[in-house]
Amino acid sequence: MLQIGVNRQALAERVTTTWSEINDCFLAVDLDNRETRDHTLDLLRDLIAGTDADHESELLYVVGDSTKRVQIFADFQCDGEGFLTNDGHLCLSVMIGPAPPIMDPGIDDLRELRLPTDTGQVDAAVVFTAAVDRLNELIRRTTAVLTPQTAESFPSRLIDPVIVRGEADDNPDLTGEQRRRLRAASDDDIADAALDCWESVEGDFYSLHDELQSAIVARLTI
Repeated sequence: MLQIGVNRQALAERVTTTWSEINDCFLAVDLDNRETRDHTLDLLRDLIAGTDADHESELLYVVGDSTKRVQIFADFQCDGEGFLTNDGHLCLSVMIGPAPPIMDPGIDDLRELRLPTDTGQVDAAVVFTAAVDRLNELIRRTTAVLTPQTAESFPSRLIDPVIVRGEADDNPDLTGEQRRRLRAASDDDIADAALDCWESVEGDFYSLHDELQSAIVARLTI
């Protein structure tokens, strides 16, 4: 399944250069203040618009396929006279390679993105990553609707590819090359690896399964 990846180094550089003013604006915003809702949507639109076509390839890539170009967009919908439609929602969309764009229904609050819940303050890097996450979810939903369903192997159903690739950022024991390879792993690569590794952990898995089931039965029959 196609997914968009973010070049973390390029993102960090963009925040301190091209996006420095927008970043300062995000840091100054209180996300819990509803009066700033429209302002934060404008900032998100400016942030995505700042991902100009000439430099998108430095920042965004298709996981496991370096040949496809990624373009993302964010804008409000207007009628023929220039008045906002869609209740003023900001719509995110993505184009991958020559495929037509996929657009989401839109958001009317920045907190509809998957932002940290433990703080009311975010920077441009966090917001941009959350926007890409939303577009990846949009791609997954669209693919699920348009692609005939095939039976997944049991091991692959136990593993979330997004979390596996997230180890590239979260695991301090990985080398730079290992992080690069992990970020580039496709969903199919991860499913194949899960199947290959299953034999070595199968016994422990079913042992834990039986232990959990026994504990559940004991709890329910007290």
